[in-house]
Formats: sequence, structure tokens, C-alpha cells
Amino acid sequence: MSPENKNILEKSTIHGIGYIFDKNEKILVRLLWFIIFILSNVGFGFYAYNIYMKWTFEPDILVREKSKLLTDIPFPAVTICSPLFAKNQLANLAQFELKFREKKYNVYPNLSQSEINYMTSNIQTCDLNYLLKLERFYRRRDNNDVLKLLDESFRSIDEVLFGCRRNGAKDRCKKVFIRMITHRGFCYTFNIQGHSVIFNNEDLSSAFDYPNVTAAIDVYPKSLNINELNFTKWSLDKEFLDYKFNNIRFLYPLRAKVERNAYQNIYMFINASDTNNLCWSFAKSFSFYIHLPNEILSPLHKEYSVQLGTGKLLTLSAQSFRSDESLRSYSPEIRDCYFEGERKLQFFKAYTKLNCEYECMVNYTLNQCKCIMFYMPRKSASKVCDYENYSCFIKSLADWHKETSKNKTCNCLNTCNNIEYKVAYERTSNLDNSDPEIYF
Repeated sequence: MSPENKNILEKSTIHGIGYIFDKNEKILVRLLWFIIFILSNVGFGFYAYNIYMKWTFEPDILVREKSKLLTDIPFPAVTICSPLFAKNQLANLAQFELKFREKKYNVYPNLSQSEINYMTSNIQTCDLNYLLKLERFYRRRDNNDVLKLLDESFRSIDEVLFGCRRNGAKDRCKKVFIRMITHRGFCYTFNIQGHSVIFNNEDLSSAFDYPNVTAAIDVYPKSLNINELNFTKWSLDKEFLDYKFNNIRFLYPLRAKVERNAYQNIYMFINASDTNNLCWSFAKSFSFYIHLPNEILSPLHKEYSVQLGTGKLLTLSAQSFRSDESLRSYSPEIRDCYFEGERKLQFFKAYTKLNCEYECMVNYTLNQCKCIMFYMPRKSASKVCDYENYSCFIKSLADWHKETSKNKTCNCLNTCNNIEYKVAYERTSNLDNSDPEIYF
């Protein structure tokens, strides 16, 4: 060490440095000050590292709560499913299915091939545990035509829903609802965005084509040029931008509040005269699913069930979460959410946490079983699972849920801007067995 540097260290104002380099001090004192100096710097470094990690990966976020106009919040998409939507000819098959369950025989008695095909197709919309019990009876049956058979088995919208009223005005139900394929068979959805808004169309199987909203939802005055309405402007990040009409009634997805003292509501009758007991666990009930307008129904959505002969008033509430644009400077892993465009999905153009998890489930199933279920989005070349694959599918589904709960697979974060809908049961009442009335 040069004399100049040594002189600087001996006269340093940093406490302890002078003692370390002072030759007049005993070696034990110099060693003690050296240890103190090292430990102090280690402690300071550890403290600084913790502060850095906290502000980098767990920054404090200031949350401001404020009210939001109902005209700014879209009414949710509502999907209605029920085995009662199947044609009544299937009800006659329930007695045969019961005998199979009781193991009285293992062949189909007095059933035509057409009846067998319809029954085995509709059985696939039942609960998974029920489906697994019957697997051995269908093991050698091909499943390529399941969508075609289901399409022929389920009644049209006009046969199922009637007397629809939206905001007090009578309307044809097929102008308000879209029929979609789901894990419950064909269901009917209100206020969902168009196919081109939700899906990436590249190599997507044509089984998932459904009419664009601009063609299927015809609730606007005929004098209004429907093509002028831009249905793609709404998203969780953008809300509505640059729309041309001041009248909130003409925005889509539909708003929770349409005008002064007028709120979005829909009222319908459901034709329940044909009862189908094919699926015993939910044979005489209706299932409701509440989801975002840019999500399709999946097995991951929460199910609300209403039995025939009972009435339930469901109250919807919504919470809107908005994130400041300045948070974009942080990585998604740090802020624990995605802004629009930051996470691309294979099948879905619109990113939501449930769309992401659903796609992850599909890919996991395809990887484990080399096939996917008939209701899942898929590429045209992907194989639909046959009956012999059901054990594999159910096992892969259980494994996927375990891995997802441990955050090992999907990395599906929430959206930074989000809307959460909550459903509360207000009251229940007993009704007669006439056609049920549904009110949202």
C-alpha cells in the first residue's frame, strides 16, 4: 500500500477505519475493529437488499376506492344450461340407463343404433363421476359425431325459451340469446361478445363457430344502421372509446343501467314440459353461470343451480378494479397482473384469468391423453376423446387442478383492469310445476 493511501485510511472519518490501520494500536484491538467493520457492512448490505427486494417485487400500491357509474359497467354474460333442453325422446332412454347402472345387463335392449348414438352422446354432458361409471358400456364406440348428434338432440331456442322481455319490451328469444356448446351440452348465452372478438380464428375448429353478435343480437331499432356500431371497442382495459351514440341503450356489451332510473333486466319463460332424466344429479334443474362478456363458459366457472318448483331471486353486484398506467413499468410478475396485450393465448383473443386457465387445461389434457373433450376449443387436427379415454381425461383433470393449486403450470395472472361479479340469493319460494319464470 502506498504511503498516501495508508495515510488516508489512518485519518479516515469513517469510524473504526483509523483504528484498523493505526500501528500504535494493539493487534487485538485492530482485529476487533476489523470484525466490527465487516459485520456492520454485512448488516447494512442485508438491510439494503431487503429494501430493494420489497420495492422491486412487493411495492406498496395506493388503492383509492371510488364509486363508478352503472352506465360504465357492462351487464355480465349470463349462460343458462339444463338437461331439460334436450328433446323429450331422450327421456325414454333413462330407464335403460338406470338398468345399466344397476348392472342388470350389459347390452342395449330393444334400442336402435340411432337411439344408442343419441344416448351415448348426451350422456357426455352428465357429471364426470356418473360418466366414468358407464365408461365400460361405451368403450368401443366412436365419438367423432358427438357434436352433430348433440345438435340434433337439443331443442332450438324458440322451443326452449319463450316470452322473453328485455327492459320491459317483448322480444324474440333467439334475438337475445346465442346457443353455444359447453360441458353441459348446448346452452344459451346472453350478452356475450362476438366470435371474432373472443377467439383467435387461426386453425380453430369450425365446431366453435357461432354467429357474430352483430348478426345474432338484433335488439336495436331497424332505422339504426347496425354496422355503424363498433362492438369490438369494449375491453377490460379500454372500456368504451369513441362511440358515436349518446344513447347508452345502443352500446354492447349491454350496460347495467341503460337510462335514467332504468336498469338492464331480462325476463323469460322456460319450456319445461319435456323432462329428461338422463342425468340424475341435476335432471330437473337449471344451471346459471355469470361471467365476463369476453369469456366463454368453461367447467371452471361457478355454477348456480335452481330446481324446478322453487324460485330464487339472484342479485348481481359488481366490483371494478382499475390499475394506473404507471404500473406498466413493472414486470407482470412483480405487479401480479397483466395489462391488455401482455399475455397472448393460443385460442382466445381476449385474455382473462379464466380463459387462460381453460386453455391451460385444454393443453394439459391434450398432452396427457392425446385428445380433448368435444366441448373444448381445439385446432382442427386435434382428436376428440373417445369413450375409452375418459379415465385418462378425469385423471388428467385432477392432476391439473393439483398442479394449478401449487402454481406450477399456467402462470395465469389476473388482469390489471378487471370486473368481478358477485351473486347473492335474496330469497326462495315454492312454485308449482308449470313453466318456470326466470328474472335477472
